[in-house]
Amino acid sequence: MKRIMLILFIGLELSYYLLIMQTGLMEYVGSDLLRIAPLPIGGVLGSLLIAYTNMQDKNKISLLLSLQLLLSFFYPNLSSPMLFLLGLSAGALAPLMVHTLKKALLREIGLALGLSYAIGTAFFTYDVTNRAWIALTLSAIVLVASRFLPEKKVQLAPQKEHSLWIMTLWIFLDSALFETLSRDAIIPIWRLGMSGEIIFFHLVGVVLALMLKSSHRHKEISVLILFALSYLLYFMHEAQLLAVIYPIVISYYNVLILQTLRRKELKTISIYMVFIAWIASGAGLVVALHQLPFIMPIFIIIALMGYKTNTKGFTMFKLFIIAFSLLFSSLLSATTLHLSEGTIKAHTEVFGDSGIDPFTTKITSTLDLGANPTQLSGEISIPSISLKSENEGRDEHMHEAMNAEGEKVISVKLLQVKKLEKNYQITANLTLNGVTKKIISPCKITEDTSSLQLDGNFTIKMTDYNIEQPSMLFFTVRDAVDVHYNLKYGK
Repeated sequence: MKRIMLILFIGLELSYYLLIMQTGLMEYVGSDLLRIAPLPIGGVLGSLLIAYTNMQDKNKISLLLSLQLLLSFFYPNLSSPMLFLLGLSAGALAPLMVHTLKKALLREIGLALGLSYAIGTAFFTYDVTNRAWIALTLSAIVLVASRFLPEKKVQLAPQKEHSLWIMTLWIFLDSALFETLSRDAIIPIWRLGMSGEIIFFHLVGVVLALMLKSSHRHKEISVLILFALSYLLYFMHEAQLLAVIYPIVISYYNVLILQTLRRKELKTISIYMVFIAWIASGAGLVVALHQLPFIMPIFIIIALMGYKTNTKGFTMFKLFIIAFSLLFSSLLSATTLHLSEGTIKAHTEVFGDSGIDPFTTKITSTLDLGANPTQLSGEISIPSISLKSENEGRDEHMHEAMNAEGEKVISVKLLQVKKLEKNYQITANLTLNGVTKKIISPCKITEDTSSLQLDGNFTIKMTDYNIEQPSMLFFTVRDAVDVHYNLKYGK
């Protein structure tokens, strides 16, 4: 029974960290670093102070989990002091949880990690504003499980440990890619219906880490090569293959880290966790928010070049990864495009009368372009009130129906650009009248050395956006609205 409680304690607390802190709160605050800052500040303090707190580990854990459970009642609307306390709790719990792994068999660590990956992946796409019940459920179960943990430590066989710098590098590489993918409009692998595959290959990574008997050096090189492949697949937009390789490397290196950390004393673990859990993951977040994933292969190359390998085939594969990492990191840095001119036109009709053709040139937009147009991302927006036709009377009716007064804007956020036989197809989220719906637009994209032009169209229904069809005298305006856009950007 106590062995099961140990697995639940580790696996569900890791799930809490992923679903509530790393993705839930971060997504809820819109990745606002200043707003979320109390959380990592509390985390660093908690990690540093917990080893010097004069109390039994079991009681420390119960106290911290009780605080976590209490704060979960206020999720997601946590004030700055609450975020600080939650960070303090998580920061202190992390070294204690790793310290508890001294009582765990290796297969139990694997089962706990597998459980956390399965839960984290299954609920990754769940609305972050509605995760309070997840936070409360996980916290309550972990709190109960913490009272029934085994007392006896297991005998650990001699093993060469991984250095702090390489473990910090692994977390940095993972955090940058994870946070980038979480915000990516083109290949957000968790939102493409691949949860089953991702969970399966997480488990594959755990099994490989537990079963493979390769040398300490080859394990480290393997992790770096798997990360290099993951970044290459991201740059190439190969979502299917990325959903295979990336989960494997996450699981694989986490087992290696836990195997090393559980051999340390609590004070040493606390210091390590500051670098691994907070500094490395925070640096990865900064890379993602500034859209700089193309620099990450440089860190992989530097690390790989520090290893000498005797196996010819392994050396050649390492050189292959280095060469292609350099190639893709140089080619795939995003170019920011600025709108130089553009027009957006709409068309609908009054049944039995004539057409209505409002348009606007008051457009705000900045797009980012990767190696080709399929890597376009960004947003386009217009003030609702700027849409005008040649009939002022009809414009007033239109603006009233759209609730366009004030600072209301219509925005389009690009999700995916797909290459067709001749042109392209853009998938985007259109927000109008406070309602967001997905649209699909055929588009002609013309590119040269200094500019890029979008020329496309799509159709929406006013009723889909809670806009009533206006009536003019005895005539009703058609529900469908045809939209045409022509936008020219400078590089």
